[in-house]
Amino acid sequence: MSSCIELKKNDEGRLCFALKGSNGDTLFTSCKPYITKGSAGLDIDIIQHNCQHDALYERQTSNGKHFFNLQAPDHKVIATSPMFDSEESLEAAIAASRAEGASAPIQSSL
Repeated sequence: MSSCIELKKNDEGRLCFALKGSNGDTLFTSCKPYITKGSAGLDIDIIQHNCQHDALYERQTSNGKHFFNLQAPDHKVIATSPMFDSEESLEAAIAASRAEGASAPIQSSL
């Protein structure tokens, strides 16, 4: 399986996206719902152009779990990861996001 950015509707009928790694795991998801494909596409473009920059990954912990926020160059959070049990798993997800995010094709079920 190859990586992709999956664009779909959420339970409320709004658009959202997720970067799926080559192993099928979700690396991060959009932080907000979108009304149009165009508005989601703008943030996807920002992610694809900037996901290779380590400085845009904000590493966090909550209740002993690790996660990251991916920021736009203006420091607006545009995606967040799932929770990871270890810092090593977090860093592996960031490495996969950096390696696969820029070239991941968009797959849409719309």
